[in-house]
Amino acid sequence: MQTELNSERGIFMKKLFVILLALGLFLIPAALAEEISTYAGVWYAEQNGMPIQMNLQEGGTYTLLFPGADPIDGTWEEQTGYICLDGVQPPELMVLGENLKWSGTMLFFTQESVETYIPADVIAEAPEGILNGYWQCVFVNRNGTVFPALAVQDRTDLYVEGTSAVLGGPVLGDVLVRMTAENGALAGEAEAGAVRIEMQQDELLRLTITGSDGSPQVWYLIRTYSPLIDEPLTGNAAP
Repeated sequence: MQTELNSERGIFMKKLFVILLALGLFLIPAALAEEISTYAGVWYAEQNGMPIQMNLQEGGTYTLLFPGADPIDGTWEEQTGYICLDGVQPPELMVLGENLKWSGTMLFFTQESVETYIPADVIAEAPEGILNGYWQCVFVNRNGTVFPALAVQDRTDLYVEGTSAVLGGPVLGDVLVRMTAENGALAGEAEAGAVRIEMQQDELLRLTITGSDGSPQVWYLIRTYSPLIDEPLTGNAAP
């Protein structure tokens, strides 16, 4: 009887050993694969409102993407507590929990996408007087890419009253433009080009100036206050 029990126990232990061995053979490569790809993927950051994207590929290469700029390519490798780019020492990226921090800066990368502004549609037949007020730029479109105004240090502002507008800020100067009402929008001419002012459905004002070469510059502005009706506009009149 004891011999039979020992025999059955031996068979059970052999089966258990085979099962554990099989599990070990499957688990060890999976664990190694997980360790290798821990930081591979797409990382997002924001610097002064400008979105930055960093792609760490499995093969040890990376790509940094900045709006309106050429991609930056290189190589990366994981070191204890750091991500080393292009072999530079000490490593530029420090691992902080689930985030990456660029050494010597307050630039943090996460794997959650940074939201970017998508302009809303223009209001067709906007009510008369809806454009009146003082407006300040919050976003600017440069070469088809929308940037936060702070990211490109654009301090353009606009003052609208009736069919007159003052274009202000370092980019446009201080120019008074006589406008014409067109289906809820305002249109006019300035030295910089054809000016069009429209209200969007997200309550931001869209200022478009199209130069002689046909390329438009677009600003998106937020209302900061509504001036009194009898408050006169000032500025250097556009030719």
